[in-house]
Amino acid sequence: MNESLEIEQRLESLSKLDPAIKVELHKSKIQVDQLKNAFHNEYVRYSMLHALDAASKNGDTLEATISSSLTGDTPMEEEMSNIQKEVNKMKKDIDQSKSCIEDTSKELEKAYEDYEAGLKVLNELTEEYQLKQNTLSTTNLNDDSENTLDSVQKMKAAINTLSRDTEKQLRATELSILTMNSVLLEDKEQNNRMKIDMTHCSEQKRILEWCHKVLDFIEVLPGIKDRGVIGDRWCVSIAGVESESSNLKLNVTMTLGWCYDKPVLRSVQVDNTDLDLNSVINRAIELNDIRYLLANLQNVWLSRYMFVSELETLRQSYALDWDQSTHTLKVIFGKRADLVCILNVRPDYPSSGTITLESVKGDSHIDLESIKLVTQNSTLTDWLNHLHKKLGKI
Repeated sequence: MNESLEIEQRLESLSKLDPAIKVELHKSKIQVDQLKNAFHNEYVRYSMLHALDAASKNGDTLEATISSSLTGDTPMEEEMSNIQKEVNKMKKDIDQSKSCIEDTSKELEKAYEDYEAGLKVLNELTEEYQLKQNTLSTTNLNDDSENTLDSVQKMKAAINTLSRDTEKQLRATELSILTMNSVLLEDKEQNNRMKIDMTHCSEQKRILEWCHKVLDFIEVLPGIKDRGVIGDRWCVSIAGVESESSNLKLNVTMTLGWCYDKPVLRSVQVDNTDLDLNSVINRAIELNDIRYLLANLQNVWLSRYMFVSELETLRQSYALDWDQSTHTLKVIFGKRADLVCILNVRPDYPSSGTITLESVKGDSHIDLESIKLVTQNSTLTDWLNHLHKKLGKI
């Protein structure tokens, strides 16, 4: 009777310890489940990133397409070749990044295997703990029950240790995933830059092809020289037929664009402000016609070139001063060089413009009507020779 009572008392004492043990075990199991779920989520993310990396290999076809069209020695083609070199460099960097991703993937797989092994051991210890817990509740209490309780506590400590180790492995795995994400992000930025370069290269290639077509037209116009394509700008120079002097060149810079797969002439700049070329430029932009632009600019410039050449020749025989802003020419005549004739030369001379004598300074008795040249379509040379005959002896 006393022995039965003693057993009941010891069972009651053990039952008071069981809730705490159960609570601790329950906490450990919850922590393990959380770690397991977190690792599972990270592994899914890794699988998705690995799939995205494998998909990026499809870019090889685009690169091969670009490489096949980049040949030549023109400034535009050299720029396209430089872009190709940059694309190849980025491709090499991407390959290195892929190698890093593969190494990281192997580390992730090993970490996952270690995690699975630890989880298996943890489950075995948990099952053993539950088995011994059931044994404590169904057997008589004796001196061996204390040893069993010690064993349970050791298992609890082992579970905690394993849980901490598993958490460390998970942290290391998370760090590896962060590193891999950083590498993939850098690869994505490189791919974006490569796509931008490819788009730029494609657009400039189309502009270059358009320029080559216009060059066929330029070749039949003497005096127009191609200066090359820089970015979206195309430069040409228009010179006099008989001279390559730099001060007798008209440099033209055309800004080109692309709209709905068609070339567009966006703007035109010239380096000579003495000529009124706005009407020609605006009309060419309106028509989107480079041939119209160059042909008409050449006509205006050749007319201007002829006038400048005529002035240079007349300077050898006469003392004269040309004012571009007012289109007036002052020439000195007379025995004492005290007569100044002022002539107005229209902007469209010599193609169609006329020359008129406005005044003679130095002698108020000279009748302008008596010394005017009445011949139609007279050149500037005709005028100066005529005035020299009329005023040279005064």
